[in-house]
Amino acid sequence: MRHLSFVVTLEEDAVISQHSGTAGGHRSLMWLPGAVFHGALARALYTPGSQATWTIFHSGRVRCLPAFPLTEDGRPAMPMPRCFQRDKGTDEKHIWASTKHAVISPLRNPSGICNMADPRCARPPQPTQFKAAFLSRSGARVEGRQAVIPKTATHGGVARDQHLFAYQVIRAGSQFGLRVDIDDDVDAAVDAAVIQALTSGRVQVGRSRSAEFGSATLKVKNDADWRPPAPTASSADVVLYCHTDLLVLDPVSGQPTLTPRAEHFGLPADWVLDAGRSFVDTRRYAPFNAHRRRPDAERQVIVQGSTLVFTVPHGARVDVAEVAKALAGGVGAHRESGLGQVWVNPPFLMTSPPEFEAPPASDGDSAPATAPSPPDDPLVTWLAAARDEQLALREASAHAMAWSKAYDEHIPAAGGITRSQWALVRDEAARATTLEGLMTRLFGSGYAAAADAAAAAHGEADGDAKRRPRAKGMDGLLVAGVRGRKWGRSYRGKSPRDVLFGQLSATRGDGGTGDDRLVLRAVQILALRMPRVMKARGLGEER
Repeated sequence: MRHLSFVVTLEEDAVISQHSGTAGGHRSLMWLPGAVFHGALARALYTPGSQATWTIFHSGRVRCLPAFPLTEDGRPAMPMPRCFQRDKGTDEKHIWASTKHAVISPLRNPSGICNMADPRCARPPQPTQFKAAFLSRSGARVEGRQAVIPKTATHGGVARDQHLFAYQVIRAGSQFGLRVDIDDDVDAAVDAAVIQALTSGRVQVGRSRSAEFGSATLKVKNDADWRPPAPTASSADVVLYCHTDLLVLDPVSGQPTLTPRAEHFGLPADWVLDAGRSFVDTRRYAPFNAHRRRPDAERQVIVQGSTLVFTVPHGARVDVAEVAKALAGGVGAHRESGLGQVWVNPPFLMTSPPEFEAPPASDGDSAPATAPSPPDDPLVTWLAAARDEQLALREASAHAMAWSKAYDEHIPAAGGITRSQWALVRDEAARATTLEGLMTRLFGSGYAAAADAAAAAHGEADGDAKRRPRAKGMDGLLVAGVRGRKWGRSYRGKSPRDVLFGQLSATRGDGGTGDDRLVLRAVQILALRMPRVMKARGLGEER
């Protein structure tokens, strides 16, 4: 089998509708179906009645696979396997090191992924699938760049009343990897014809092509190995990963079926689908035929990323390499449009947690990439400062939220701290220029030494003493007088004053933030938040 590889670049936003229905909001795919490029070939090469036309477009021996987003190693991503799940209480950000609006998020913690197709997987109490996305061979999560574009119908050159709608689009500049598979018995001249048809000009993809959507360019990419991974040997099971949508037909009625059987894949009939370890999603859609200006017949397909596990009868011998070779050309209907591509025993589905390839190494001989210097412009300088301010505020808020939980969940005694006393802490933090100065102002210069002495005298860890002795230098605002008695009221060995002192102390030294300005801002946010928290819990006084 021969493979032609192309890099697809969107020159304009593209609209690739998930379905042809008009009810509800419009949703776009994050990838480009193979039918898009199959149609582009037809516009350039289709000649009714010729043998070449039958070979390219109807025989299934020339297959335009879907174009998936490119990954960090330059290869197309693969759809997220449906058998990859996580515990419902685990956030995906603990598995992938992602940032907001990141397109590629490196794998951080593979142990958070449970491969439910593996019988050795310790299933979480509440398993849930991952959000729709793609994976690289190294396990990085890849997401498409999408946006919602509002539009309105026009009538006589003006906006038509009550005809405002929106498209979800794939953003211009997105790149995808396209592979065209050609069987060995096809004339080699077809390769050159396919390359010429796809790269000689722009290709229009998706809908609304006359309304500034869908222009794309293709370039040949010959130096990348985009073939499926080699199958992993297994004596008991055969795991089939649906790399693309799959449309299989019932052998009796000839109608699409969503219940796959071993016969659909050319496997022996006594091989049984393990329903407990197989994960199948389905969808239905009617692709639009731009030449006929009508939708084609509705397709009911098994969605890409679905996983099918067939149990081999006891004593039977399986040559997975032969199975993979037999399925290399795809299975089911509409293979010329990229449907029916199946991977056999891919390595990442044979263990739990999954084992991925090593991430691509950077070229040590090349100079490290550096960000270009921003232009010397007052507007750019102001925008950069505003961005830094927003990031600092977000980080300070995260600290304050984490600190407030100690009072909210463990220190009901903090309910005695009034709004005015929290306002005092906020004002002191706003006036302070250093963290040490704020701590001295709130606790006095001798509070830390007295706390350590009390802990040593009682054989306790720092901050766990039930009573704090008065010592020289303990003249802080939260230590002396009536205010000091309220802040020092103990609950389970700690007082609000102890907790606040410990939180501020933890930010100093190598283990802390090292940024006094950040900590002072976090204290201000904490002081604003705590009265509302106490009121919500029915604690404290609002005066």
